[in-house]
Formats: sequence, C-alpha cells, structure tokens
Amino acid sequence: MWKIASFRPGDEPFKNLSDALIKNTSLHGDITQKLWERNFSALLQDNPLEEDHNLLILVDQFEELFRYEQRPNTVETFINCLLDCSQCDRVHVAIVLRSEFERDCHQYPVLTEKINEGTTFNVRLFYDDELRDIIRSPANTFGYTGNVEKELVEQIINDAKQNSGDSLALIQQALVSLWPPGADMKKVRLTLKAYQEVGGLQALSRVAEQAFGELNTEKERVAEILFRNLTTFNDGMLNDIPYTRYPMRLEHIAQLLHSDIRAVSEIINVFRQPGRHFLMPMQENKGRLSEGDIIDISHEALIRQWERLKEWAKDERRLTKQYWDLLSKDSFYKAKTGELLRGLDLQNAEQWLKRILSFYPTETQYNLWAERRCRNTKEESVGDFQQVKDESIGDFQRVIAFIEQSRAAEKQAKEIAEKEAKDKQAKENELRARYEELQQQKLENRRKKADALIAFAVAFLLLISTMSFGLLWNEAKKAREAAIAANELAQQAEQYRRQELFESRRTHAALLAQNGDYAGAQSVLKQTYGIEDDSETGKMTRHARDWLAGLIEVMGAEGETLFSEIGKPLLAMAMSPDGVRVAVAGENGVLQLHDAQTGERVRTLSGHERHVNVLVFETPQSLVSAGQDGKIIRHDLLNNTQSVVYEAEYEIFALARTTEWLAAAGASTQIVLLPLAEHAGVSDQKIRSIDSGHDDSIFSLAFDTQGKYLASASADRSVRVWQVADDALVTTLVGHADMVQSIAFHPDGQHLVTGSKDNTLRYWELNTGKSQVCAGHDDAVFSLAFLTPSVLASASADRTIRLWDVDSGQTLRVLQGHTAQVTGLFGKEKENVLLSVSNDGSLRQWPTHSPRQQLLPVAYAASAVAISPDGSFFVSGARTGLLQAYALPSLSPLWQREDIHQAMISRLVFSQKGQLLSADLDGKAVVWQVDKVGLTQLSTLSHEKTIHGASFSIDGQFVIMTSNDGNISVWSVNGEKLQFLEKAHDGIDVNSVFFNSTGEFVLTASDQDVKRWQFQNGQLTLQSRLSEGQDIIWADWNPQSTRYLQTSRNMPVGIFDAQTGEALFSLPGHQDTVRQGFFSPDGYQVITVSQDNTVQFWDLSKKQEEANFFRLTLPLTGEIRHSDLRCVEQTCWLIVPASEQEELTSGAIALYSIKMGQ
Repeated sequence: MWKIASFRPGDEPFKNLSDALIKNTSLHGDITQKLWERNFSALLQDNPLEEDHNLLILVDQFEELFRYEQRPNTVETFINCLLDCSQCDRVHVAIVLRSEFERDCHQYPVLTEKINEGTTFNVRLFYDDELRDIIRSPANTFGYTGNVEKELVEQIINDAKQNSGDSLALIQQALVSLWPPGADMKKVRLTLKAYQEVGGLQALSRVAEQAFGELNTEKERVAEILFRNLTTFNDGMLNDIPYTRYPMRLEHIAQLLHSDIRAVSEIINVFRQPGRHFLMPMQENKGRLSEGDIIDISHEALIRQWERLKEWAKDERRLTKQYWDLLSKDSFYKAKTGELLRGLDLQNAEQWLKRILSFYPTETQYNLWAERRCRNTKEESVGDFQQVKDESIGDFQRVIAFIEQSRAAEKQAKEIAEKEAKDKQAKENELRARYEELQQQKLENRRKKADALIAFAVAFLLLISTMSFGLLWNEAKKAREAAIAANELAQQAEQYRRQELFESRRTHAALLAQNGDYAGAQSVLKQTYGIEDDSETGKMTRHARDWLAGLIEVMGAEGETLFSEIGKPLLAMAMSPDGVRVAVAGENGVLQLHDAQTGERVRTLSGHERHVNVLVFETPQSLVSAGQDGKIIRHDLLNNTQSVVYEAEYEIFALARTTEWLAAAGASTQIVLLPLAEHAGVSDQKIRSIDSGHDDSIFSLAFDTQGKYLASASADRSVRVWQVADDALVTTLVGHADMVQSIAFHPDGQHLVTGSKDNTLRYWELNTGKSQVCAGHDDAVFSLAFLTPSVLASASADRTIRLWDVDSGQTLRVLQGHTAQVTGLFGKEKENVLLSVSNDGSLRQWPTHSPRQQLLPVAYAASAVAISPDGSFFVSGARTGLLQAYALPSLSPLWQREDIHQAMISRLVFSQKGQLLSADLDGKAVVWQVDKVGLTQLSTLSHEKTIHGASFSIDGQFVIMTSNDGNISVWSVNGEKLQFLEKAHDGIDVNSVFFNSTGEFVLTASDQDVKRWQFQNGQLTLQSRLSEGQDIIWADWNPQSTRYLQTSRNMPVGIFDAQTGEALFSLPGHQDTVRQGFFSPDGYQVITVSQDNTVQFWDLSKKQEEANFFRLTLPLTGEIRHSDLRCVEQTCWLIVPASEQEELTSGAIALYSIKMGQ
C-alpha cells in the first residue's frame, strides 16, 4: 500500500512539505522546524509507517524552488532534507522537473547524481494504455456508472498526440467540461459527440475565453495586464518552450494595477473557480485570497493553447525586448558608440512608450513593470522579487529621458535642416540673381563696347592702318573673361540647385519607402532622372538612388486599370469558373458583367435597388447576388433572366458555394444553406439553416476545397467551423481584437486565414486552433485570396493590397494604385494575375509574380550560399553536407553532390577565377573547379575544428581559412599547407577572413578584435590590431581597401578606417545578431543581413544618423545562415538561406534581383 504526500514547493517549501506529510501520514503537530533541521528520520521513529505501507513524497513543479523568492539557504537545506528523506526505509522521493530547469540542479552535485540515477520523474510522453487509464479512471472514481465510449477514448488519445507537451492539461479540462464540478453523474454523457460539442481538447482555450467574456471592458483590461505579467519568455534557453509562467505576489499585482486587493481578487477568482483551474491557488484549496498569496498560471499549456494569452505573451515579449533595446541604445549613446534615436526608430520608440503608459500610466506602475522585466546579467530567470544589482538595468526613467532627448534632437535637427534649406534657397536665389545681373551687365557691356568701337573706328579710320590693335584686343579679352566667369558662376549655381533638388527628392522617396508607400516613393524618385550630377559626389548619390529604385521595384508593383467608368463605389467581385467573365457589384444596385481579359462591359444586370454586398458564380452561366435588401437573386446569364431564391429579413453580407450548396449569412446569427442551381428542384435537398452560435453579424463565409467544412467570420471577433454533412460545430477560433470581416480556406483544407477590423490577418491551424498574426495593413482587411498554397493576397481599407508569404507571415509586396478602400479580390494563379475592385469604382489587374523577388523552398536545411562570379548560378550548402547548384534567374536545379561532406556546410566561397571552396563543421574543406554543368574536386584542406571563414587570393592560387580553434592556415589551391598560425587571435575563435581588392592585405575577425595582415608569397605577416569589440562575427573590406565594416551579436554595425582602425560610422537599427555585411561595388552603400529577419541598406554618403534608407523583411523562418551578394553589370543578386535549428529536411532560400540604373 502506498501513501502519497504530493505538494508544490512554492515560496515556503518546508511548510508545504509539512502540510502534505501531516495530511497523508500519521505525523502531526508542528514538524516544519524538524524538517528544516533534517530530522525526518527522528519524526518517523516517533510516528512510524504502518508495516504494509510505503511513503512517496512527490514534489511537483520542483522548479519553483528556483523560480520563487526563497529565504537564505532555503534551497540547499530543502534539497538536503529531501535527500535525507529518501534514505529512510520505505520512503521514496520523486520530483517532477521541467527539463530546461535541470541546469539549476547542477549547483547541487548530490541532487544531480540522484537525477542521473533516475530519481527524477521528468515529463515524458505517455503510452496509449496510460492515457486510457487517465481518461477512464476519474470517471469511475467519481461514480460514473455508464460506459466511457471507446470512440471517445481513442479520439482523445489521437488528439493528445498532436499536443504531447500539453496533453494532460488539455485532457483534464476536456473531461472537466464533460462532467463539471457538482454535476449529476447520471446525466453526464461521456460520448464522442459530447466531447466534440465541448470543443474537444480545445476546451481549455474555449473555457478560458468564456471566462474572459464574462468580464466587462474595464475588467478585461485588468485581466489582460494580470496575465501579461504572469508570463515570461525563455529566449536564451535551448528548448521549444518560448513562454513560461512567472508567478507574482498578490500585493505586488495590486500595486502594478494601481488597484486594491479585493478588486484584483474578484477578477482572479473568475479564472480559478471550480472547472476553471487556470490560476493558482485553486479556489478549492484556498477560498479567500490574501495579499501574501502567490498568483501563478496553473500550467504552461494555458499560454500555448489559449490564443488570446499567447498573443499577450508574444506582445509582452516584444515590448520587453524593445525596452531592453532602448536601454542598450541609451548605454551605447552615453558611451559615445551609438546615436540618439531618429526617424522610424524614434517613431517606434514613441509608439512603444505610448503603449506602455496605456497599461501603466503612473510612475509607480511603470517602474514596477520595468523592474519585473529587467534582464539578469547572468541570463538566469529573474525571481519575482530579487534585487537587481545592476541599477542601470530596469531604469525606466533612463528610457523616457533617452526618448525625450532623441525627440528634442530630432526637432532641433529638423529646425536646423529647415534653416539650412532656407539658407540654401536664399543662397541659390542670391546666386541666381547675381547670375542674372552678370548676364545683364555682360549684355550692356557688349553694347557699350560695340558702340565705342564703332565710334572709334569712324573717328580714326584714316589712322587705323598705322595703329596697333593691342588696346582693342585687350578690351575684348577682358570682356570675354568676364563673360566666362559669369557663365562659370551660373553653372555652379545650377549644379548646386540640381544637387539640392536631387537629394531632396531622393530623401523624400526613401522616407516614403520606409513607411511602405512604394508607389509614392517611385513617383518621387522618377523626378530625379535627368537632374543627375556628374561630379564625384553626384555619382555617389546616383548610385544610392539606383539602389533605392531597385529595392522599390522589388517591393512594389504597378497595376493596370481595366475599367473605371462606373462612378460608384464597388463592394464585391466574382470570377466565372471558366475565367471568361468577371462580375462587379456596388452601391445603389450596381451589378455588371465584364470581360475578364479586357475589362470591357458585357452586360448590366438588375434586381437590386440597394447596395449589392456579395457575389458568387454557381456555374459559368449562373451568378448569385445578395445585399442590403436581404434578397438572394440567381441570374441566369444564358437566358438573361433572374429569380429571387431567398429573401431574408436582414442584410446579407456573405455568400459561399460548394459543389452542392450555396451558403448565405448576414446581419443575423443564422447561416442559410440553399441547393445550387443544378440541384434546385431536381434533388431532395431543401433549404436548411444553422444556428451559428455567434453573438453578432456574420460578415464572411468560406467552404474548404472538398466542401466538407464551412467557416463563418463574425463581428463578435470569432470564427466558427462547421461540418457540412450534419451541421456539427468542429471548432471555434478566437484571437482577433475586433470584428472578423473576411475568411478563406487554405488549399490544403487544414488551415484558414482571416482578416479583421483590427488591421491584422491570422493564419489558423484548424487541428490545434493556433494562429500566426500577419501585421502590416493600416486599416481593416476586407478580402482575402490564396494565389498559390504559399502566397496570400489581402485587400484593405488602407487602399492597398498586400502579398504575403504564408509560412513566415511576412509581406512580400505591396500593390498600390487604388484611391479608396479595396473591397474585393480574385487571383488567377495560372496567369500570375490578381484582380481587384475598390470604392474608387475601378477594376484593376496586377502581376503577382516578380522576377525581382523569389522564394525557393528546398528539401534540406540550407546553411550557406555562394553566387558564381558571372551571376549565372549559385551553390547552396545544407546541414546534411549536401551541395546543390541552381541556375539564375530560373532557379532550375543544375547538379548536386552529397558524397563529400558528412557535416553541415559552414562556408561556401567562390574565387574570381570560378573555383569554389566548401567547408563544414568537422573542419573539412574542399576546393572545386565548378561551372553550371558540374564540379571537379581539386584538393582537400582541413582544420581540427569548425571552419568559420575562408577567402581566395585574387589570382585564385591561395586559400586562407580560419576556425573556432583560434587558428589561421594558408594553403595553395592544390592542397599544400603553406603556413599555420596557432592562436592567431590569442586563442579566440576566428570568425571571418577576407583579402582586399588588390590581394596585398588580409582582414581577420575574432570574437574580440579585428587584425590586418600583409600577404606575400603565401605568407601572412601581422601589421596591426585595428579594432576591438565583443562577439564580432564579420569584418570585410570596401572595394577601395580604405574602410572595413564590422558586424557582431550585440553591437551596431561599425565602419572603420582600414589603416588606423578609427571608427567612422556606427549604424544601429538591427534588433538581433548581424550575420554579415556587404559593400556595394562603389563602396558607398552597405547591406547588412541580420537574425532579426531583416536586410538593411545604408548610404555612407549621408550623415550617420540619416544613413539607413531601406529595410527588407525576409519571408523566412528559422535561423538566418551565410548569405551572399553579387553585382554583375546592371543587376545585384542578394541570396539569403534559412532553416529551423533542428530541421534537416526542409528550408528556404530568399532571392532578390535588384536592378541598378533604371
């Protein structure tokens, strides 16, 4: 027989152990002190276990020892107490500990030894039989006499496998929903149907949302702040649990909320009552809360499964990381290694501050939040009330002062710029006036001199043959010199005017592009052509303009207007199944058919007098329309007739069709299903309705491709999915912050996407209810269309259409041209065309494919790329050691090799002669002769450890390699080792190496510094240590060999003098590790690639604070790996690979073709 003393340590582990022992054994009285004194054996001697009993001390959530504030020496003493208990006869100790907290146990060697022996019961996957017992046993225990339906048990097991880490918590909530506390067990139905009705394993999310829905608006806000502060994140941990619980004492929660204990407790109680075990302590265990109670989320599953909380946690992480970033930037600024905020960075910081103050308006509140969110310098989880020793971290006032200082500097800079602009204009006006004055003076002098010369000639005609022409010549010469000087001055004034005008327009275009207005930027940039300057400065600015123009072409697109003569706002469109006709509808009964290719109007249809909101083709000859009048009208296009097939008492907003049914919904909670035209009156199908359960109007409907499921989107901010066959509710999806206005199924039928008035899209996984947020629009999202399984289009009230990469949720392109909100979309995948209608009354056609931006999914985890010198192909390396080549720009596969490298490819480098070096994590490198047909191995090189850097000499005869063993080696391409420099950077990892453009000098970068070497006859000679830093990753020359750029994990990108190492530019802006940096061919632009999923473009001809002129967000997920940039003639290729850290069989490569010189 077993007696089990189960408890959680909390902030009073000895008391909680004592309570558990007293409750479950014969021990009694105050035993806490004896446990502290490690006298458990003496306690058992006085109160021995019964002869046939064993005692199991089960310590659940053992990590609370490390996460909760404890008194001095408590942790070590408590661990020793448990170890003493485990030595007693018939006493066993088990601890339940999440794996990411095992490192905390390493401080206690004896405990670590016990864990390694198997003492610890860590969370693991359950076997099917164990899950069956977990499901059936509680039912029997609580008096259920019926059978637990077998199909129910198997369905729960299958669902649990999809949520293995959360299975117990999800099963618990599902079962509680099936038999709520106090329920009559005779009325409990443990059937599959009942399980599906309560939402299956999604019951946890549904019940949590239900609880949240019981709160009024003010309490919802309090609950949001409460849950935000009960979560934290594990960015630094090597596990797949990004968010975790972060307990907090009730009195501190009340302070943070600027409220009293009673009011906060009232809200907490909503989430801890019987049947809702979302917050601890549970109400069953502790009725009334007191200020010293620690409030905690019961299980991480709630964070992962409740979409609302998950989004709060994500947003809290973003706000916290922005806070850290602002503290870091302030420190850099004070250390004179960084700049004040400006432009978009300042706008983002001001928006961040506004959001924080909306949550925490008082100084006490925001200081408490900042203290709670500050980082521990050792990167350990920060306890709830531990003192932060570094007072600079967590100082919210510093951030406010930094933003205010930046704002003041921006204002001052703007005033100075305006003054300079006025001064320049005045100077230009002065120069122009002077020029005009000189021109007038020149003409007047010419006239006077001409008159004088004529008089002189007449008066001295007889003497002229004997006189010298010297005086006349000198006068003419002086006049000519004055005219030349005036002309030069005028040319200088004109050149100055053109330069200023060019720069003004280029800067304006860059600002528009940074704000996503690519059409506006392109329009402004076009005005710079024809006013370029041929001076050296002019060449620099022209190159920057060409980069900007090429990048705008990557991100934007121009549409073609097919028609715009209607003159009334359009609200809907539909394409006939054969692709021949497009129907458009709008206000005041507008309904027309147009040719899908030319836009020419074919026919005007009638039937509605009020707004027509929605259209759908049933067949090429049958169109259905509905709208404000509640009528659903079927238009027979072949016979030019129409009939009202249904008339509702409310406005119709949504129509959707499958092969058999037409679904309709609107300003009601009912969904109506009508037989399609070919089935009407022929089959036994009848009109039927579904009571949707929505609390407000339904704005959009969608069937999956198989016609098996129907989804509805509502003003109540939720989405519901139905099984068409029996009207059974499959799932309810909640997460949007405002009404859901559009919906579309993914072609795979397993996902759907929604658009909302909250300006976002959400990409939902139906099996789990999880969603990915796609943000970018500035107004409500009205319409959605999948162009391919990986590309989605969305139309918005912000007058734009965005194309999205489905997997990453990133914007691919922004289509601009409509002058009012875009209300309808249809994609023609085979033709790479998208059609749209707008309230501006026009139908436009857009190209959906751009050769300037491509995404290549690959069946391996891409780890490095290199572009051939002629730009005709590139080579990709994989985590598995695979090498594969692809043609540019077609991306067709050329060849592959998988038999050489057995470890991840760490670097790929081309020589100018076309040789390729491939290096891997095992220290193996191979030199190849390579072309589009294949590759031939020339030699094999090696290092003891991972090769991080490699560079060919200019003549292609030598290779230099660097490694994380701290060594540098020089090789001939034939495989002969010529030089080996051991611990070349004092034993620190050497991360990169590059020859300069002449081949005479070499740069190497280690974690801590950059060194310059002379290279001659296959030998390196150290010249100088140029710059120091922390976690330096990359250092490369500019084409002129006068500067180099340096990237790192935690510092801004730096530009340095290549002779002295003097810092010239500091380029802050990235939010994560900057993997690589490249100079443009002219050396005046810099391109940086970061783990923050962005590529940023910098113009070194501008002031440091104005250098950033463009930012690309990569449509990639996972870890950004070694990229490459190659400019050939008028095109620059940028190729960036990425893959998930543990993934081997899939990845993606983003390719950008940037056209230079429009």
